[in-house]
Amino acid sequence: MSKLLAHCVARVGRREALLEALAAAARDWAEQRGLRTALFEARSKDPLRCSGEGQPLPRAFDASLEAVAAEDGDDGEALVAAAGDLGARLTGLVHADLCAALVGRDRVFVECPPTEVRYQYCMRRRPDWSHADYLVRYAEGHSPIGVRTQGKRGYRQLHVDLDTSVRAGEAAGFGVRAVDSVAQLELESLETFLAAGRENAQLGAAEDEEQFVDRAASVMWVSDVIARCQPRQSPR
Repeated sequence: MSKLLAHCVARVGRREALLEALAAAARDWAEQRGLRTALFEARSKDPLRCSGEGQPLPRAFDASLEAVAAEDGDDGEALVAAAGDLGARLTGLVHADLCAALVGRDRVFVECPPTEVRYQYCMRRRPDWSHADYLVRYAEGHSPIGVRTQGKRGYRQLHVDLDTSVRAGEAAGFGVRAVDSVAQLELESLETFLAAGRENAQLGAAEDEEQFVDRAASVMWVSDVIARCQPRQSPR
């Protein structure tokens, strides 16, 4: 199934208004567009909240809206349309040039029911890698490290469709489009995840990423789920 991840950076003093607008979009998309949605608020006190010094990801995001298309084989058109709707809703609430609308498909490596805490990592490939080769390396070479990572319940990789994401970004008026994948860990809690830090460091994730990821221009953070909306059931 195709998925949209819209990551947003609030203007000063507009974070609460941004969350309200995103919550309204989550409800409307579920009811009117048949999309399964989830709204995430980034933790302001997060030891993992960091990014590299490079562009175009100078900082972590404040909120994220996830929308999953209901039909298998969806080509992403519904998600591009949703991105356009979102951009109109967020005028004056966000720094649009720092926001991202990413469309792709999840590769599931450890399945689990959704949790209330998610680690996300927007990743860019090194310039000497093609997007296609990067995704193969990420899925086949790096995923065993994610599977062995302690303190998580679930592990997915969003493999970004670059062409569809460009169209979604243009529709939304968002400026961040150079993202190749998003790591998604479903956590029991941030504390449990941090407690496993020593064991996880021994897995060598950072060292492996240096081989194919532009870590200086990638960004990671932890969010709490503050809303989930399911599509309305069609009457039989």
